[in-house]
Amino acid sequence: PRVRAKVMAHGELMLTKLGAEFLNAKSIDTKWQDVRNWLTAENIPLSSDYRRFGNASCGHDPDKNLQGNNDAGVIITQGFIANDSEGETVLLGRGGSDVSASYLAAKLGAVRCEIWTDVPGMYTANPHKVQSARIIKALDYDEAQEIASLGAKVLHPRCLAPAKRYGIPIYVKCMQKPDIEGTI
Repeated sequence: PRVRAKVMAHGELMLTKLGAEFLNAKSIDTKWQDVRNWLTAENIPLSSDYRRFGNASCGHDPDKNLQGNNDAGVIITQGFIANDSEGETVLLGRGGSDVSASYLAAKLGAVRCEIWTDVPGMYTANPHKVQSARIIKALDYDEAQEIASLGAKVLHPRCLAPAKRYGIPIYVKCMQKPDIEGTI
């Protein structure tokens, strides 16, 4: 699990470095940041190596140092990865990008958290199986938690707790159809 976490983290690190360089080349002031400096996995005694390295959870209390650390117009960082207290790379597990976005939103004291995905929002039912399924425009954290926990793949259930704790709305938006309102 330790080696797997290190190997899998390389994709996130390389892609975000390329993204930052691309934006800087387009004259968009961009700073690349290693998220492992911001997200630290919680130490869970007696946890298995799989849990420690492959399905970690991080603290998400507001961080004043992080909030005042934006000397660039855009900061690009990674999802899905963090460090543990020993400096080892860990993964946040399935849905880790949603979870890390919510952790960072809470730490930053953000006014909103946007999750860009391949669907235009959360639905009343699986639209691939139920033709009458409709996009839900807005729902509260507990409703979203229930839908996510029952198997909807739009948001990972773990991403909701940090947003709920600090009252940060999560906006689900579609990459292929950015003009669609989505779900709040």
